Amino acid sequence: MKDPNDLITLEVFNDSFHAHLLQSKLESEGLESFVFDENTSNLGPHYNQFVGGIKVKIHKKDREKAMEIISKIQNTPLTNASGAVLLCPKCHSNKIESGFGSVKGIKGLLLGIVSVALATFPFSNTTYYYCKSCGHEFKGKK
Repeated sequence: MKDPNDLITLEVFNDSFHAHLLQSKLESEGLESFVFDENTSNLGPHYNQFVGGIKVKIHKKDREKAMEIISKIQNTPLTNASGAVLLCPKCHSNKIESGFGSVKGIKGLLLGIVSVALATFPFSNTTYYYCKSCGHEFKGKK
């Protein structure tokens, strides 16, 4: 790394896994990138608020190419194991996000109470999909 003032923040993540996925993609496309604040955030998810998340930084000169790569990633529809494009069951859009746990309803309330009582970060072991078009959350078919 030549000049640290030459770096700009490209994306901010809540976990190091997704930060390293982006870093790997950028580097496979020939762009040098760096992950910042990973160690502090890995001490505990609640530390993300103090450091502003895990940051992927790039050189200023690479911004345009990096934005093209991110746009391509974001516009590629998710597929299931057999290669079929995932569609929202409500509006049939293919603008789907994955990889988050939903904690709505009574389960979410109980999880929140237990998390506060134990001073831990709430988690969910069920992965949900989120439709960017209509806001519908749904579980994937098994």
